[in-house]
Amino acid sequence: MNSYKIAFLNSKGGVGKSTLCILSALGLSQTRFNGKIKLIDTDSQKSSVSILNDINSKIELDYIPFNHASPNLGVSLLDQKLKAFTREEEIILIDTMAHPPRQLVNCIMQCNAILIPCNLSEIEIRATIEFVKTLDGLKKVRGGGSPHLVIMPNKVPANQLHIDQLTSALSDVDVIIGPTISDIAILKNDLVNVRSKITKLPQKFKNQYLGFRDFIYKALVKKEIDRLIQAQETEDSNSENVIPISKNI
Repeated sequence: MNSYKIAFLNSKGGVGKSTLCILSALGLSQTRFNGKIKLIDTDSQKSSVSILNDINSKIELDYIPFNHASPNLGVSLLDQKLKAFTREEEIILIDTMAHPPRQLVNCIMQCNAILIPCNLSEIEIRATIEFVKTLDGLKKVRGGGSPHLVIMPNKVPANQLHIDQLTSALSDVDVIIGPTISDIAILKNDLVNVRSKITKLPQKFKNQYLGFRDFIYKALVKKEIDRLIQAQETEDSNSENVIPISKNI
């Protein structure tokens, strides 16, 4: 792996794309990964870049302005970043805006994985399912096994950790259900001090953060998901193409 690219994308706003993108960058910087970690912010609010600018970290930050009126310039710049050759290992994280223009979505399809945060309200599940089906259609046009489409159930109440509605609705779509996130939503209120806060959190909060971090690093970047998919296809080529991941890997 020279470059592994992960985009945080959903057609809806307020689902936690920026929060999870920031936590992924900080979490990856705490793993054994020795390469570069880059975050590209394409949202006009620049929330990811602004927050990480206030944190003393080795994460490389970039901002590519996107707007719906003239998205082609942003697409051209982002495409150059994603296609740039590098001899060093690197992980590129991409934060996106709500209601992303189709040009941006098409550009994002060259990533290795697309993370789609989703609350488990009925309205949001319906909208996310339709969005994932659109991405799956684009993926089939491209051919090949990437990008992995990963739904991250986010900001989920402790008594609503089931994901049956998602898995049943997406049984014919090539999608992965990531670990359910509820308790680490508390971290979004003080992301600047998140590193020091993690060590002081109650164990249940810490476990959820570490589980999310390990999913990003081990399952995606270290390609345990690829090995799991290959094993499943070997065992049963007719099985449903949904792979729920609910425990730490």
